[in-house]
Amino acid sequence: MDIILFETPAYKNLLPLVYFRPVWELRCGALTLQEKMAYDMPQPVKWHYLARTYLMKYYLKKEFPHFSSGNLARIFIAGNFLSSREHLQAILHMSEESALVVDDTIVAFKTSKAIDQWCNADGTLNPEKVLDNLKPQPFEGRLVRYLWDAIDWNGAEITADLERVK
Repeated sequence: MDIILFETPAYKNLLPLVYFRPVWELRCGALTLQEKMAYDMPQPVKWHYLARTYLMKYYLKKEFPHFSSGNLARIFIAGNFLSSREHLQAILHMSEESALVVDDTIVAFKTSKAIDQWCNADGTLNPEKVLDNLKPQPFEGRLVRYLWDAIDWNGAEITADLERVK
């Protein structure tokens, strides 16, 4: 299964911590946000990334991905999403051409459409364009939107991470 982690312009709320790394490499608890997702996935995953162009080129050492349209629906997950097994099960089973939204913020979406036109010039995903093209569905979940979110949830996440890795 292929999962694409993406950044939106909201990464700016996490500066200066994310100047030189994508948002999914932030730690909240003992693990990074991506490591939490990897532990919670029910099956092995091949990770792809959609981040700021300078991170894609210099840090991630990848070219900007071009996702063409086709029959294959792809799952995109916000890099600042604080996952759990239950949340990821819901994401993996969401209907095609839909987006899961927490307080008007995209958590995940599934589409077989080409998304090249949904990206900003800096390589981040434009949430308004996604919501214009997909059906939004309400979702319960947490996003690390500001530094203090990660600090507030750190203690509980350390405990949850210890349970994950057992």
